[in-house]
Amino acid sequence: MRTKMVILSFLILLLAVLGLSVSSVYCCYPVGDIDRNGVVDMRDLAVLARAFGSYPGASNWNPKADLNQDGVVNMRDAAILLDNFGDTMTP
Repeated sequence: MRTKMVILSFLILLLAVLGLSVSSVYCCYPVGDIDRNGVVDMRDLAVLARAFGSYPGASNWNPKADLNQDGVVNMRDAAILLDNFGDTMTP
């Protein structure tokens, strides 16, 4: 977790030096925190499970569950969530 924070801090600093801004969506929540409560937990896994197999236009599509933004909620997204399971940040 510390390594992720160091990398994130470096990237934010680099963007600031370049005169770019960072969306607050990415500054306050760990990757995989679909419901934006500050922790990657079972609630996020439940949201991903409901959207599993979906794509834009599907009745159960949830773009927040498409963690790698490839247009489908699948095992790759589940792997990202599980890799970050338990990570926390203050929202």
